[in-house]
Amino acid sequence: MAHFDPTALEDFTDADAVLWTERALQRRIDTKFLVPLPRVPALLENLRDSHALLRTGERPLARYETLYFDSADLRFYREHLRGRRPRHKLRLRAHLDRALSFAEIKTKSAGARVHKKRQVRADVPLIPSEADRRFFERAEIVADTLGPSLRTTYRRATLVPTAADERVTVDVELAFRANERSVALSLAVVEVKQPHFAGRSPAMLALRGLGLRPASFSKYCAGIDLLGLSRPRGDFRHRLRRLGALPMDLR
Repeated sequence: MAHFDPTALEDFTDADAVLWTERALQRRIDTKFLVPLPRVPALLENLRDSHALLRTGERPLARYETLYFDSADLRFYREHLRGRRPRHKLRLRAHLDRALSFAEIKTKSAGARVHKKRQVRADVPLIPSEADRRFFERAEIVADTLGPSLRTTYRRATLVPTAADERVTVDVELAFRANERSVALSLAVVEVKQPHFAGRSPAMLALRGLGLRPASFSKYCAGIDLLGLSRPRGDFRHRLRRLGALPMDLR
């Protein structure tokens, strides 16, 4: 399987804390693209003059781990497949290089708008706590019926433009794990996060200039699908197979 070479990020200028804070965008519109790894260097080259790179220490790629929660019958997964809105994702997310973790509720409402609430956790290891349960319950979600359903890991490059109001994330080395099974993908999930959809922003123009088109994609649902944890399945396996992103035993 192909691998991402982080040297493609070396020539980006560093994003300072002020610029990062201005682009936090907890309420936003997200537009996703599934990008084969051999095409990522060309995309980064097109973004280098307009975007700065948020580094974690000296690292251009930050390590993330996420633990998702769902009901025994995978209610949130099924609501996503049906396109229901509003719909939720409940998760614990660790920013491993920063020794931080959060409990998060991500809600997608009408008009594809995303709203994320989060609470800082006392511990970095993603072991559910009573404080996590109380946080989920404050959002009027019955946490007692929920349990861990999927764990994901990936590395992320975060790019922020010096002029436009948006943020770009490039996630690579994405892997899923549940019930002692695991699978890794060979592609980049690129996400453009904006306060309002702007099809002619620097990032959107760079992506479209390479012939890339927006794609509906959920890390959570893809992991549930690829690990065979639910029926009916979504179409994630078929779409990822066409992109050459699956290991040989899933093709």
